[in-house]
Amino acid sequence: MSMQLSVLQLNNYIKRIIDNEELLIGIGLYGEVSNFKIASGNAFFDLKEDGASISCMMFGSDVTPLENGMQVMLYGRLSFYAKTGKMSFVARRAEEIGKGALYVKYLELKEKLEKEGIFDISRKKPIPTYSKKIGVVTSETGAVLHDIMKIAREKNPKTDFVLFPAKVQGEGAEKTIVEGINYFSGSDVDVVIVARGGGSFEDLAPFNTEAVARAIFSCNVPVVSAVGHETDISISDFAADLRCPTPTAASETCVYDYFLTKKSLSEFASSIAKSVENICIDGKELLAEYFSEIYELVGEYLVDNETNLKNSAKKFDGVIAKYFSNESNKYELVNLRIQKENPLSLLSKGYAVATKNGESVRSVNDVENGDDVDVRLIDGLIKTKVIGKESKKYE
Repeated sequence: MSMQLSVLQLNNYIKRIIDNEELLIGIGLYGEVSNFKIASGNAFFDLKEDGASISCMMFGSDVTPLENGMQVMLYGRLSFYAKTGKMSFVARRAEEIGKGALYVKYLELKEKLEKEGIFDISRKKPIPTYSKKIGVVTSETGAVLHDIMKIAREKNPKTDFVLFPAKVQGEGAEKTIVEGINYFSGSDVDVVIVARGGGSFEDLAPFNTEAVARAIFSCNVPVVSAVGHETDISISDFAADLRCPTPTAASETCVYDYFLTKKSLSEFASSIAKSVENICIDGKELLAEYFSEIYELVGEYLVDNETNLKNSAKKFDGVIAKYFSNESNKYELVNLRIQKENPLSLLSKGYAVATKNGESVRSVNDVENGDDVDVRLIDGLIKTKVIGKESKKYE
Protein backbone atom coordinates (compact mmCIF):
# COMPACT_ATOMS: atom_id res chain seq x y z
CA MET A 1 0.00 0.00 0.00
CA SER A 2 1.42 3.41 -0.97
CA MET A 3 2.07 6.08 1.69
CA GLN A 4 -0.64 8.75 2.05
CA LEU A 5 0.50 12.32 2.71
CA SER A 6 -1.07 15.74 2.83
CA VAL A 7 0.23 18.45 0.52
CA LEU A 8 1.93 20.22 3.42
CA GLN A 9 3.54 17.01 4.66
CA LEU A 10 4.94 16.33 1.20
CA ASN A 11 6.22 19.88 0.80
CA ASN A 12 7.85 19.84 4.25
CA TYR A 13 9.53 16.55 3.36
CA ILE A 14 10.91 18.03 0.11
CA LYS A 15 12.06 21.13 2.00
CA ARG A 16 13.99 19.04 4.54
CA ILE A 17 15.75 17.18 1.73
CA ILE A 18 16.78 20.39 -0.01
CA ASP A 19 17.80 22.21 3.20
CA ASN A 20 20.00 19.29 4.31
CA GLU A 21 21.75 18.81 0.96
CA GLU A 22 25.21 20.36 1.32
CA LEU A 23 25.76 20.74 -2.40
CA LEU A 24 22.68 23.00 -2.65
CA ILE A 25 23.62 25.30 0.23
CA GLY A 26 26.37 27.23 -1.53
CA ILE A 27 26.40 27.07 -5.32
CA GLY A 28 27.03 29.29 -8.29
CA LEU A 29 24.21 29.57 -10.83
CA TYR A 30 24.56 31.26 -14.19
CA GLY A 31 22.03 32.27 -16.83
CA GLU A 32 20.14 35.16 -18.40
CA VAL A 33 18.20 37.67 -16.29
CA SER A 34 14.49 38.04 -17.10
CA ASN A 35 11.53 39.89 -15.51
CA PHE A 36 13.77 41.78 -13.10
CA LYS A 37 12.01 44.06 -10.59
CA ILE A 38 12.59 45.52 -7.16
CA ALA A 39 9.80 45.70 -4.56
CA SER A 40 10.09 46.85 -0.94
CA GLY A 41 13.88 46.83 -1.21
CA ASN A 42 14.02 43.21 -2.45
CA ALA A 43 14.75 42.00 -5.98
CA PHE A 44 12.70 39.35 -7.82
CA PHE A 45 13.51 37.94 -11.24
CA ASP A 46 13.90 34.79 -13.34
CA LEU A 47 17.14 33.22 -14.48
CA LYS A 48 16.85 31.44 -17.86
CA GLU A 49 18.99 29.13 -19.97
CA ASP A 50 18.03 27.08 -23.05
CA GLY A 51 14.31 27.18 -22.30
CA ALA A 52 14.71 26.38 -18.58
CA SER A 53 14.15 28.94 -15.85
CA ILE A 54 14.05 29.33 -12.08
CA SER A 55 12.65 32.08 -9.86
CA CYS A 56 15.32 34.11 -8.07
CA MET A 57 15.37 36.74 -5.35
CA MET A 58 17.82 38.98 -3.53
CA PHE A 59 17.09 40.59 -0.17
CA GLY A 60 18.08 43.90 1.44
CA SER A 61 21.73 44.78 1.23
CA ASP A 62 22.41 41.84 -1.10
CA VAL A 63 20.36 43.43 -3.91
CA THR A 64 22.36 44.21 -7.02
CA PRO A 65 20.62 46.12 -9.84
CA LEU A 66 20.47 43.86 -12.90
CA GLU A 67 19.16 44.28 -16.42
CA ASN A 68 16.99 41.89 -18.40
CA GLY A 69 19.09 39.93 -20.91
CA MET A 70 22.24 40.24 -18.81
CA GLN A 71 24.37 37.09 -18.41
CA VAL A 72 25.17 36.74 -14.72
CA MET A 73 26.65 34.33 -12.20
CA LEU A 74 24.60 34.20 -9.00
CA TYR A 75 26.05 32.89 -5.75
CA GLY A 76 23.67 31.64 -3.09
CA ARG A 77 21.46 28.71 -2.13
CA LEU A 78 18.39 26.84 -3.29
CA SER A 79 15.19 27.44 -1.32
CA PHE A 80 11.86 25.61 -1.21
CA TYR A 81 8.81 27.33 0.25
CA ALA A 82 6.62 24.62 1.75
CA LYS A 83 3.31 26.51 1.78
CA THR A 84 3.27 27.20 -1.95
CA GLY A 85 5.52 24.34 -3.09
CA LYS A 86 7.65 26.82 -5.00
CA MET A 87 11.35 26.40 -5.66
CA SER A 88 13.53 29.49 -5.87
CA PHE A 89 17.14 30.57 -5.74
CA VAL A 90 18.18 33.06 -3.06
CA ALA A 91 21.18 35.02 -4.33
CA ARG A 92 23.57 36.85 -2.04
CA ARG A 93 25.93 38.03 -4.78
CA ALA A 94 25.70 38.57 -8.52
CA GLU A 95 28.47 39.00 -11.09
CA GLU A 96 28.04 39.94 -14.70
CA ILE A 97 29.71 37.39 -16.97
CA GLY A 98 28.28 38.21 -20.38
CA LYS A 99 31.24 40.40 -21.24
CA GLY A 100 34.02 38.57 -19.33
CA ALA A 101 36.43 36.77 -21.64
CA LEU A 102 37.73 34.59 -18.80
CA TYR A 103 34.26 33.36 -18.00
CA VAL A 104 33.48 32.75 -21.66
CA LYS A 105 36.63 30.60 -21.81
CA TYR A 106 35.49 28.85 -18.64
CA LEU A 107 32.11 28.00 -20.17
CA GLU A 108 33.68 26.81 -23.44
CA LEU A 109 36.07 24.49 -21.59
CA LYS A 110 33.28 23.21 -19.35
CA GLU A 111 31.14 22.39 -22.37
CA LYS A 112 34.04 20.66 -24.15
CA LEU A 113 34.96 18.46 -21.19
CA GLU A 114 31.34 17.73 -20.47
CA LYS A 115 30.83 16.40 -24.01
CA GLU A 116 33.89 14.15 -23.58
CA GLY A 117 32.36 12.59 -20.47
CA ILE A 118 34.98 13.97 -18.06
CA PHE A 119 32.20 14.98 -15.66
CA ASP A 120 30.06 11.83 -15.97
CA ILE A 121 28.84 10.61 -12.61
CA SER A 122 29.14 6.99 -13.77
CA ARG A 123 32.93 7.40 -14.05
CA LYS A 124 33.46 8.79 -10.58
CA LYS A 125 35.30 6.64 -8.04
CA PRO A 126 33.85 6.14 -4.55
CA ILE A 127 35.54 7.90 -1.64
CA PRO A 128 36.94 5.35 0.89
CA THR A 129 35.13 5.26 4.21
CA TYR A 130 38.26 4.43 6.23
CA SER A 131 41.27 6.21 4.72
CA LYS A 132 44.61 5.54 6.44
CA LYS A 133 46.73 7.84 4.29
CA ILE A 134 45.55 11.03 2.58
CA GLY A 135 47.38 13.07 -0.02
CA VAL A 136 46.91 16.85 -0.11
CA VAL A 137 47.72 19.14 -3.04
CA THR A 138 47.74 22.72 -1.78
CA SER A 139 50.02 25.53 -0.66
CA GLU A 140 52.35 24.66 2.22
CA THR A 141 51.65 28.10 3.68
CA GLY A 142 48.34 29.66 4.54
CA ALA A 143 45.23 28.60 6.40
CA VAL A 144 44.03 25.79 4.12
CA LEU A 145 46.52 23.15 5.27
CA HIS A 146 46.08 24.24 8.89
CA ASP A 147 42.28 23.92 8.65
CA ILE A 148 42.51 20.46 7.10
CA MET A 149 44.93 19.18 9.75
CA LYS A 150 43.00 20.74 12.63
CA ILE A 151 39.80 18.89 11.75
CA ALA A 152 41.73 15.70 11.03
CA ARG A 153 43.53 15.63 14.39
CA GLU A 154 40.27 16.22 16.25
CA LYS A 155 38.65 13.23 14.55
CA ASN A 156 41.52 10.83 14.01
CA PRO A 157 45.13 11.20 15.26
CA LYS A 158 46.02 7.94 13.46
CA THR A 159 45.47 9.23 9.91
CA ASP A 160 48.64 9.96 7.94
CA PHE A 161 48.86 12.98 5.62
CA VAL A 162 51.27 13.53 2.73
CA LEU A 163 51.58 17.08 1.40
CA PHE A 164 52.56 17.93 -2.15
CA PRO A 165 53.31 21.67 -1.93
CA ALA A 166 51.81 23.42 -4.92
CA LYS A 167 51.24 26.96 -6.09
CA VAL A 168 47.50 27.62 -6.05
CA GLN A 169 47.50 31.03 -7.70
CA GLY A 170 49.43 32.90 -10.35
CA GLU A 171 52.02 31.82 -12.89
CA GLY A 172 53.13 28.18 -12.66
CA ALA A 173 50.23 27.18 -10.40
CA GLU A 174 48.56 24.98 -13.02
CA LYS A 175 51.78 22.99 -13.56
CA THR A 176 52.45 22.26 -9.88
CA ILE A 177 48.82 21.26 -9.26
CA VAL A 178 49.01 18.75 -12.12
CA GLU A 179 52.35 17.44 -10.82
CA GLY A 180 50.86 16.91 -7.38
CA ILE A 181 47.85 15.01 -8.70
CA ASN A 182 50.05 12.83 -10.93
CA TYR A 183 52.42 12.14 -8.03
CA PHE A 184 49.64 10.80 -5.83
CA SER A 185 48.14 8.83 -8.74
CA GLY A 186 51.08 6.42 -8.45
CA SER A 187 51.34 6.42 -4.66
CA ASP A 188 49.77 4.38 -1.85
CA VAL A 189 47.43 7.10 -0.54
CA ASP A 190 43.74 6.24 -0.24
CA VAL A 191 42.36 9.59 -1.40
CA VAL A 192 43.65 12.96 -2.66
CA ILE A 193 42.39 16.39 -1.58
CA VAL A 194 43.00 19.24 -4.03
CA ALA A 195 42.35 22.45 -2.11
CA ARG A 196 42.77 26.20 -1.84
CA GLY A 197 41.03 29.05 -0.03
CA GLY A 198 38.55 31.51 -1.44
CA GLY A 199 39.27 34.23 -3.96
CA SER A 200 38.02 35.98 -7.05
CA PHE A 201 37.17 34.19 -10.27
CA GLU A 202 40.59 35.19 -11.59
CA ASP A 203 42.32 33.82 -8.47
CA LEU A 204 40.75 30.42 -9.08
CA ALA A 205 41.88 30.32 -12.72
CA PRO A 206 44.44 27.47 -12.26
CA PHE A 207 41.63 25.16 -11.15
CA ASN A 208 39.61 26.05 -14.25
CA THR A 209 42.18 24.66 -16.69
CA GLU A 210 42.01 21.66 -19.00
CA ALA A 211 45.29 20.19 -17.72
CA VAL A 212 44.08 20.09 -14.10
CA ALA A 213 40.72 18.63 -15.11
CA ARG A 214 42.34 15.84 -17.13
CA ALA A 215 44.86 15.08 -14.38
CA ILE A 216 42.02 14.68 -11.89
CA PHE A 217 40.05 12.51 -14.32
CA SER A 218 43.07 10.25 -15.00
CA CYS A 219 44.14 9.90 -11.37
CA ASN A 220 44.12 6.30 -10.14
CA VAL A 221 43.17 7.48 -6.66
CA PRO A 222 39.81 9.12 -5.80
CA VAL A 223 40.10 12.93 -5.86
CA VAL A 224 38.17 15.41 -3.69
CA SER A 225 38.06 19.01 -4.93
CA ALA A 226 37.75 21.69 -2.23
CA VAL A 227 38.45 24.98 -3.97
CA GLY A 228 37.36 28.39 -2.73
CA HIS A 229 34.28 29.16 -0.67
CA GLU A 230 30.92 27.43 -0.79
CA THR A 231 29.72 29.64 -3.64
CA ASP A 232 32.81 29.08 -5.83
CA ILE A 233 32.43 26.40 -8.51
CA SER A 234 35.48 25.44 -10.57
CA ILE A 235 36.22 23.00 -13.39
CA SER A 236 38.13 20.89 -10.87
CA ASP A 237 34.89 20.48 -8.90
CA PHE A 238 33.13 19.01 -11.92
CA ALA A 239 36.04 16.68 -12.78
CA ALA A 240 36.64 15.43 -9.23
CA ASP A 241 35.07 12.30 -7.80
CA LEU A 242 33.59 14.49 -5.06
CA ARG A 243 33.20 18.23 -4.60
CA CYS A 244 33.34 19.67 -1.08
CA PRO A 245 32.36 23.32 -0.52
CA THR A 246 35.45 24.08 1.62
CA PRO A 247 38.80 22.49 2.58
CA THR A 248 37.42 22.00 6.09
CA ALA A 249 34.46 20.07 4.69
CA ALA A 250 36.89 17.94 2.66
CA SER A 251 38.76 16.99 5.82
CA GLU A 252 35.48 16.18 7.57
CA THR A 253 34.52 13.94 4.64
CA CYS A 254 37.80 12.08 4.10
CA VAL A 255 38.86 11.51 7.72
CA TYR A 256 36.84 8.95 9.60
CA ASP A 257 36.10 9.40 13.30
CA TYR A 258 38.65 7.15 15.03
CA PHE A 259 37.15 7.53 18.50
CA LEU A 260 33.58 6.88 17.38
CA THR A 261 34.71 3.90 15.29
CA LYS A 262 36.71 2.50 18.21
CA LYS A 263 33.71 2.88 20.50
CA SER A 264 31.43 1.20 17.96
CA LEU A 265 33.86 -1.70 17.50
CA SER A 266 34.20 -2.09 21.27
CA GLU A 267 30.42 -2.17 21.66
CA PHE A 268 30.18 -4.63 18.79
CA ALA A 269 32.83 -6.89 20.35
CA SER A 270 31.03 -6.75 23.70
CA SER A 271 27.79 -7.61 21.97
CA ILE A 272 29.40 -10.62 20.27
CA ALA A 273 30.97 -11.78 23.55
CA LYS A 274 27.61 -11.48 25.30
CA SER A 275 25.90 -13.39 22.49
CA VAL A 276 28.50 -16.18 22.69
CA GLU A 277 28.09 -16.32 26.46
CA ASN A 278 24.32 -16.56 26.11
CA ILE A 279 24.71 -19.28 23.49
CA CYS A 280 26.97 -21.27 25.85
CA ILE A 281 24.57 -20.85 28.75
CA ASP A 282 21.60 -21.81 26.60
CA GLY A 283 23.56 -24.75 25.17
CA LYS A 284 24.52 -25.97 28.65
CA GLU A 285 20.91 -25.78 29.81
CA LEU A 286 19.74 -27.50 26.64
CA LEU A 287 22.26 -30.34 27.09
CA ALA A 288 21.19 -30.74 30.70
CA GLU A 289 17.58 -31.01 29.56
CA TYR A 290 18.55 -33.57 26.90
CA PHE A 291 20.50 -35.72 29.38
CA SER A 292 17.65 -35.50 31.87
CA GLU A 293 15.18 -36.63 29.23
CA ILE A 294 17.49 -39.47 28.11
CA TYR A 295 17.97 -40.65 31.73
CA GLU A 296 14.23 -40.56 32.27
CA LEU A 297 13.54 -42.48 29.04
CA VAL A 298 16.15 -45.14 29.90
CA GLY A 299 14.67 -45.50 33.37
CA GLU A 300 11.17 -45.86 31.97
CA TYR A 301 12.40 -48.42 29.45
CA LEU A 302 14.10 -50.49 32.16
CA VAL A 303 10.99 -50.41 34.36
CA ASP A 304 8.70 -51.31 31.47
CA ASN A 305 10.96 -54.14 30.35
CA GLU A 306 11.99 -55.51 33.79
CA THR A 307 9.78 -58.62 33.47
CA ASN A 308 11.00 -59.32 29.95
CA LEU A 309 14.59 -58.89 31.08
CA LYS A 310 14.08 -61.33 34.00
CA ASN A 311 12.42 -63.92 31.75
CA SER A 312 15.20 -63.56 29.24
CA ALA A 313 17.75 -64.05 32.01
CA LYS A 314 16.01 -67.24 33.21
CA LYS A 315 15.76 -68.56 29.69
CA PHE A 316 19.42 -67.81 29.15
CA ASP A 317 20.35 -69.63 32.39
CA GLY A 318 18.39 -72.71 31.24
CA VAL A 319 20.09 -72.71 27.87
CA ILE A 320 23.50 -72.47 29.50
CA ALA A 321 22.72 -75.29 31.99
CA LYS A 322 21.43 -77.53 29.24
CA TYR A 323 24.49 -76.83 27.14
CA PHE A 324 26.90 -77.72 29.95
CA SER A 325 24.86 -80.86 30.80
CA ASN A 326 25.04 -82.07 27.20
CA GLU A 327 28.73 -81.33 27.02
CA SER A 328 29.30 -83.20 30.32
CA ASN A 329 27.51 -86.31 29.00
CA LYS A 330 29.59 -86.19 25.85
CA TYR A 331 32.71 -85.98 27.96
CA GLU A 332 31.76 -89.05 30.01
CA LEU A 333 31.07 -91.08 26.88
CA VAL A 334 34.37 -90.07 25.35
CA ASN A 335 36.19 -90.85 28.59
CA LEU A 336 34.61 -94.31 28.80
CA ARG A 337 35.57 -95.00 25.21
CA ILE A 338 39.12 -93.92 25.90
CA GLN A 339 39.29 -96.17 28.98
CA LYS A 340 37.86 -99.07 27.06
CA GLU A 341 40.29 -98.77 24.17
CA ASN A 342 43.33 -98.04 26.33
CA PRO A 343 45.85 -101.00 26.03
CA LEU A 344 46.70 -100.60 29.68
CA SER A 345 43.11 -101.48 30.55
CA LEU A 346 43.57 -104.79 28.71
CA LEU A 347 46.81 -105.47 30.57
CA SER A 348 45.04 -105.04 33.90
CA LYS A 349 42.79 -107.96 32.93
CA GLY A 350 45.78 -110.36 32.54
CA TYR A 351 46.60 -109.77 28.92
CA ALA A 352 50.16 -109.18 27.71
CA VAL A 353 51.74 -107.42 24.72
CA ALA A 354 54.69 -109.06 22.92
CA THR A 355 57.21 -107.03 20.89
CA LYS A 356 60.34 -107.92 18.95
CA ASN A 357 62.79 -105.15 18.24
CA GLY A 358 60.08 -102.63 19.18
CA GLU A 359 57.57 -104.07 16.70
CA SER A 360 54.36 -105.75 17.89
CA VAL A 361 54.20 -109.52 17.56
CA ARG A 362 50.77 -110.32 16.19
CA SER A 363 51.40 -113.83 14.86
CA VAL A 364 53.65 -116.86 15.52
CA ASN A 365 54.94 -116.22 12.08
CA ASP A 366 56.45 -112.96 13.30
CA VAL A 367 59.12 -114.82 15.34
CA GLU A 368 61.64 -117.57 14.90
CA ASN A 369 63.29 -119.92 17.40
CA GLY A 370 66.03 -118.12 19.19
CA ASP A 371 64.46 -114.59 18.77
CA ASP A 372 64.45 -112.28 21.78
CA VAL A 373 60.88 -111.24 22.62
CA ASP A 374 59.78 -108.63 25.19
CA VAL A 375 56.52 -109.38 27.00
CA ARG A 376 54.84 -106.32 28.55
CA LEU A 377 52.58 -106.90 31.55
CA ILE A 378 50.62 -104.42 33.65
CA ASP A 379 53.46 -104.01 36.10
CA GLY A 380 56.59 -104.52 33.97
CA LEU A 381 58.51 -106.17 31.19
CA ILE A 382 59.73 -109.84 30.79
CA LYS A 383 62.71 -110.57 28.56
CA THR A 384 62.19 -113.98 26.79
CA LYS A 385 63.76 -116.09 24.06
CA VAL A 386 61.72 -118.20 21.66
CA ILE A 387 62.55 -121.91 22.07
CA GLY A 388 59.63 -123.14 20.08
CA LYS A 389 56.38 -122.06 18.46
CA GLU A 390 53.06 -123.68 17.58
CA SER A 391 50.40 -122.35 15.22
CA LYS A 392 46.86 -122.66 16.57
CA LYS A 393 43.64 -120.81 15.68
CA TYR A 394 41.50 -119.84 18.70
CA GLU A 395 37.77 -119.57 18.31
